[in-house]
Amino acid sequence: MQLFHLLYFSHKCPDQPGLTQADQDLFREKNMHLGLTGLLVEYSGIYLQVIEGRRSEVSTLLNSMIRDTRHSRLTIVRAEQIDQRFFDKFEMNHIGEDAVSEKYVRLHFPDQAFCPVQLTGNQLWTFMADLV
Repeated sequence: MQLFHLLYFSHKCPDQPGLTQADQDLFREKNMHLGLTGLLVEYSGIYLQVIEGRRSEVSTLLNSMIRDTRHSRLTIVRAEQIDQRFFDKFEMNHIGEDAVSEKYVRLHFPDQAFCPVQLTGNQLWTFMADLV
């Protein structure tokens, strides 16, 4: 099976609450059914996510996310074939605002503010990989 991964960020719509535990449970269930793994970071009004799996399932999920009104300005940073999963233990691990320290953000982001557009795809990947 050929694996694919997608790394994107988007902006939470201001009138939307953060992800609830029920949302997270639903995402995990859907991802388990589709054979997807990954990591979702929710920080400072921005979602940053890596999704891994077969290209068709990742593409289906991406199309659904594009239509999701809870966020906007979805920007694909990296989309490529991979040899193996990195987040293979997580149907969808969620790291919320309270779990990402300011010190850690300052370490990875040049302006010391969580702004994914400042980093390359490889730098964002490193940030996310370091979180787990």
